[in-house]
This record gives sequence, C-alpha cells and structure tokens, in this order.
Amino acid sequence: MKHLLQAIFNEPITPMDCRAIKHLGFDGVRIDAQGIWDLAGMKALLDQVLDAGLWPLVILLDGRACAWLPQGTAVELRNEPDIEGPTPAIYRDLLYGMRATCNFYGLELWAGVVSNLIDRGFNYLSAIADALPDRVSVHWYPHRPWLQAQGHEGRTREEEVEELRRTIGDREFGVSEFGFHTAKVCRGFWWWKRCRALTDDEAYEAIRAEFQFWSEQGAAFATLYQLNDGFGDGPLDRYGIRDICTRWKRQAEVLL
Repeated sequence: MKHLLQAIFNEPITPMDCRAIKHLGFDGVRIDAQGIWDLAGMKALLDQVLDAGLWPLVILLDGRACAWLPQGTAVELRNEPDIEGPTPAIYRDLLYGMRATCNFYGLELWAGVVSNLIDRGFNYLSAIADALPDRVSVHWYPHRPWLQAQGHEGRTREEEVEELRRTIGDREFGVSEFGFHTAKVCRGFWWWKRCRALTDDEAYEAIRAEFQFWSEQGAAFATLYQLNDGFGDGPLDRYGIRDICTRWKRQAEVLL
C-alpha cells in the first residue's frame, strides 16, 4: 500500500518540502489542482513532486486538464461530490467523459471520492456504480477524533469496508483522505459543557493505526490529511503534521 500525504492546494510547494515529505517516508502526495487552468500552472505543481520521487494523485475538475499531465499519472474526478455536488446523475455523465479522456491520454482514473463510509457516501456510490472506473477512491473520518475504532451508523469499521466492497464490486479502492485533528471538540452547555482534544502523541498513534488498518483491508493507498496546520483553532486548522511556524510535529514521524 502506498502512503500519501495531502500536501498541495492549487499552489506549488518548495522542492525542499517535497524532499522532506519523501524523507519522512511518504510514497506520494495528493494534489488539489481543480483551480489550475493552464499547462504552466500544472507543471509548477508537478515538477518538484516528480523530481523528489513522489507519486502524485491529482484532483481535477474535469477532463480539460488531462492533456497537461504525464502519461500514467493518477487522477481523481473532483472531491467529495456527495457533499459538494454535482448530483449523481451529473457526476455519472462527467465520469463517462472522464473515462474516455483518461484512456486517450493514458492516465489512471480514480473516482467516487465520497466524503465518508456512511449512508450518504454509499448511496452516492450506488447511484453512479455503472459509471465507475476500475479504481474507486473514498474518504474516511471518525465521528470524533478519539473514536477511531468505531464505525458509523451502527457499522463496525470492518462492516463499513464490507459495505464498500458490496457497493463497488471487485474494483480496486484507495483512501484519498483520512485524518485526526487536535482541535478542541466541545459538547453540552454551561455546567455540562465538556471539551476534549487529541494530543499530538495521540494523533500520531491514531495515524499509525489507520495506515495499518487500510493496509490490512487491501487499500491500494491511504492519504493522510494534511501537510500544514491553519492559522485558526478550529478542526480544519489542526490536521497538519507541521505547525504554522513550519515546525514538524510528532505526527510527521509516523512512517519513520
């Protein structure tokens, strides 16, 4: 199984960062290129990744950017369409076109990219099942960061994977996002308010276990979200393996 890091969002990172990611043991990076509109922009994202020996998984908005990618590049069609859209019917039509375009340019297409292994994601995959390529990507996040061992909606973790396999058949699958943030999560009100957050050490252990879980389940790759912390204190700002001062956190050592 390949170990990936979500690292690029429509802006290139430095060659030094790419080499560091490789040194930390990651095999590749996931690249959000949905906002790239020309060959020069795509080349700026990819060149340092390829030079560092990292495997790129590139998120595209549609097939127009396929001509700008080296033959054999792995691509995903959009991100979490079960949340962000389009509807399953529109995504099916996009998929048929994307499959033909990727075949023409010799690209490796991963699709589905649903937000989680929950009913919403399974229903979306079921609705597009006849249009799916041979490779399907999904995301997985816990209900709360410390509930890694629990599935969703009454399923165990293993039952979620079994449901995925029933939905996609014998297609190969990869996990293009998972992660554990270290922001406070609070429940209740006033005297009954309780807050909890993972420590960096706890997040480190959770990430190690998650990579192991997906390897045991036969995933082709699993992608840790993400490279950098944000500037706020909310959950989306606390997934990084590097803080806002570009210092590597404990989580960065997970593959060493």
